[in-house]
Amino acid sequence: MKLTTALPLGTQGCLAVQQREAAACIMDPPKLLRLQSSGGLHMENSVRELFERYENLFRMALADEIDMDKVASSYAAAFVAASPAGVSVGQNDEHLKQVMLQGFENYRRIGTKDMRLRNVHIAPIDEHHCLAHVAWTGIYDRGSEPDISIDFEVHYLVQQLEDAPKIFGWVSGDEQAVLKQHGIT
Repeated sequence: MKLTTALPLGTQGCLAVQQREAAACIMDPPKLLRLQSSGGLHMENSVRELFERYENLFRMALADEIDMDKVASSYAAAFVAASPAGVSVGQNDEHLKQVMLQGFENYRRIGTKDMRLRNVHIAPIDEHHCLAHVAWTGIYDRGSEPDISIDFEVHYLVQQLEDAPKIFGWVSGDEQAVLKQHGIT
């Protein structure tokens, strides 16, 4: 298995892909346009549908009516997650389902009423991979105080091979600090 890392270069959105063998490839804007026109639209639509499904699954979880197999089907066999708390890797297995179930229980416990998908912006990497910048709005019940809406973004790495697109990584901000700042936790 080849290990590949993608590092942003410059301000034009080009990516350098550095493989273990130290070969490098810089995607130029014309090549990126060819990728977008030769399947990028299909990927964009299918990735957008992935996050629309995920929004519906999240809402079902908030209503305590969730099928964790359906949630787990949004993820690749392995994934990486990064936030200010650090970087972790995991497998799409029973442990992931249990951790996600506990996460949904925590969202209900802190008063999360809704999770809305605001926008999905796709940045193609190649014909099978993209970076999806996903804008969400969380609605929280604060008891006697008015509900509060919090906008945030999560940046997902998505792969689409023969079947539906799968999330294989994400980068998020400090969710706990934001919730604390708004008096939710």
